[in-house]
Amino acid sequence: MRTRPIIIILITILYCLEPTVKVLFSSLWDNINWYILLEYQYHKLSNLDFFLTFALLPVTGIVLYMAKRWSYLFFILVEVYMIATHGSIFLVGELYQYNFPIVLNLFFLLFHLALLIYFLTSSIRFVFINTSLRFWETDPRYKSAIAVQVFKEDEEVGNNSQLVDISKSGVFVSNVSNINVNTEILIKFTIGADDFKFQAIVVHQSNIRNIVGYGAKFINLTDIKKNQIAFLIKAHASESNLLRNERDVIEKMFFAIINFFKKMCKLPFLKSKI
Repeated sequence: MRTRPIIIILITILYCLEPTVKVLFSSLWDNINWYILLEYQYHKLSNLDFFLTFALLPVTGIVLYMAKRWSYLFFILVEVYMIATHGSIFLVGELYQYNFPIVLNLFFLLFHLALLIYFLTSSIRFVFINTSLRFWETDPRYKSAIAVQVFKEDEEVGNNSQLVDISKSGVFVSNVSNINVNTEILIKFTIGADDFKFQAIVVHQSNIRNIVGYGAKFINLTDIKKNQIAFLIKAHASESNLLRNERDVIEKMFFAIINFFKKMCKLPFLKSKI
């Protein structure tokens, strides 16, 4: 199981390498020793400007990789700043920034704009902020469609409830009456001649794949219950019901961005400028 989505890993690597690549490129472009160039920038820029120029993106990459709830807001603010920085060059008519040609500034403007739009989409924002739905931190989930009964204490709180998906740590059930997070529930269902009964605690209410329901984590699992869950997981896995929806959304959008930049690089205007 991957510890982070591929886009977070790539952004972290790219952002940490950005200062080194920037200095090396500028030294080659201006035919100046990289150490002299860096020393010149250090004495020329204020401490704040030096940090924003050479340390902001590495810090942002590390913060994003930490995947804390505040990491998302920090990343969004940095992307807005980077868009403003590269975009201002065209507004004031300057052709260079950090010794970069205007074509590269256009590239980075579009790159950060695409990342901002990508991370602002509801599906990405929803998965990133809600830690209980981070597919890279949870057990593999399997699509299901089993009719279940859901009880809160002795009261049934569902109407035509359905098991939407299942993992070895919990389930997602739909058509359940309004209940609060941290409420203990009892889930009952029958498959063939076998009856199943699991205790769980509600951890979130969500809209997943246009299905409104509750995510619940199994509790008080005995060895028998664990064997039953293993049996259910094996049965669902044999039917190739592994869910990859969230991963598909994230990574398909990411590769769509890559394809967009590939098309941009094929434009005659850009080819003539590079």
